[in-house]
Amino acid sequence: MAHASFSQNIFINAAPAAAIARLSEYSQHTELHPMIVAVRLLDTMSTADGGIRRDYRITDRMRLGPFTTRFTYRASITAAPNGRLDGEAFQFPRIHLHVTTICQPEGDGTRVAEEVKIDAPRLLMRTVYTQAQAAHKQLLANLKTLLESAPATPHARERT
Repeated sequence: MAHASFSQNIFINAAPAAAIARLSEYSQHTELHPMIVAVRLLDTMSTADGGIRRDYRITDRMRLGPFTTRFTYRASITAAPNGRLDGEAFQFPRIHLHVTTICQPEGDGTRVAEEVKIDAPRLLMRTVYTQAQAAHKQLLANLKTLLESAPATPHARERT
């Protein structure tokens, strides 16, 4: 097994609560994540600290040269009361992504910081890393576009 990680962040001119609401529901990631084409909620449960954990079945579409392939995997996301999001994805063969996202108030908006840790078979690591990094960069860019183009409402502009 090989291990790798990357971090990124973006400023979004929207309230932290708006970013957390979009990111904490994988069912909304079909409009954010460039590879996700279908999401099915499997289970929702409360965590000991008062957060919420949701388990999903996700289908991605990925281009490999001239070919496009679809694959389905299980994933979960835990939203802690402090706004921290911890996501995990378990894909075949033995690929595991752990994503930690924190949305912090900054000026009139939010700094969304993400750390992605990857475990994958050594022969697949380069492909998994490249695809994950590109997909998560696009995810944050899409989140910024979506939230900044949404009409501002008093509720959406509240700070958390």
